[in-house]
Amino acid sequence: MESHRPDLYGKMRVMLDEAFTQMRKVSTVAIFSPADDASEGLSSRRP
Repeated sequence: MESHRPDLYGKMRVMLDEAFTQMRKVSTVAIFSPADDASEGLSSRRP
């Protein structure tokens, strides 16, 4: 993300909650790992 968008964080939270609810129903495991360009992630905010 290039800009701080709290509205998108809220939408993403809802989608993740729904996804994890569905994964729990079928005993799925989720693994999160940084991408190759992780330095461009949420932690590096541009002015």
